[in-house]
Amino acid sequence: MLPVHNSFWARVAATCAPQARAAGITSFQAIAAVNGSGVITEYLVHPEAPALQCFSKHMVGRKYPSPPESPLYELFSVNLAR
Repeated sequence: MLPVHNSFWARVAATCAPQARAAGITSFQAIAAVNGSGVITEYLVHPEAPALQCFSKHMVGRKYPSPPESPLYELFSVNLAR
C-alpha cells in the first residue's frame, strides 16, 4: 500500500498544502475509507476546515491494492510544516 500511496501523495500535497498553510494549518489527521476494490471512497479530514477539502477532493477515487477486508479504514497523520 505504501509504494502506491507514495506514487501520488507528493502531487496531492503540492497541490493542496499551500492553501492549508495559508489558512494557518500545519498538520491534520485523516481517515480514508477503502472499498474492496482498493478505491478510496471517503477521505475525512480533522479538523474539518475548508482549506483541507482540497485533500479530500484529490484523495477520493485514488486506488490502492485491494485490501484483505472491506471496508478498510486507514488513519493518516499529515505534517505540512516545511
